[in-house]
Amino acid sequence: MELRRSEPWFGRGIAAFDRIQAGLGTDEDWAALGPFFYGRWDALAQAHFAAGESQVTTAALGTLGLPVLVLAGGVDLQWPPAALAEFVKMFPEGQYVEQPGAGHYPWLDDARQFAAAVTAFLDG
Repeated sequence: MELRRSEPWFGRGIAAFDRIQAGLGTDEDWAALGPFFYGRWDALAQAHFAAGESQVTTAALGTLGLPVLVLAGGVDLQWPPAALAEFVKMFPEGQYVEQPGAGHYPWLDDARQFAAAVTAFLDG
């Protein structure tokens, strides 16, 4: 994210990210992250973002009638636990598990704990 510090939208975006990471994110905060997903935040990117394709995807996921496991690494920088705790809410049958001390690759950080969480989900 720091690579985008010189962008005019960076301050708003990083503040929104901090709130999301703290578990306090709002819809507006999620929207403020939009520019981070594009190489440049020009008119074309803004129009694409405004088209709300993610809203269509979110609505479709809300109809998924299958169990979904969202497993977060407790110290994952790429997908912070608070963000994934919000993400799992999109799934009607979503289950959230946080693996303490794990980063973005929880199966490497503690394979047994990872396997236990996945096995419990599959057996559930």
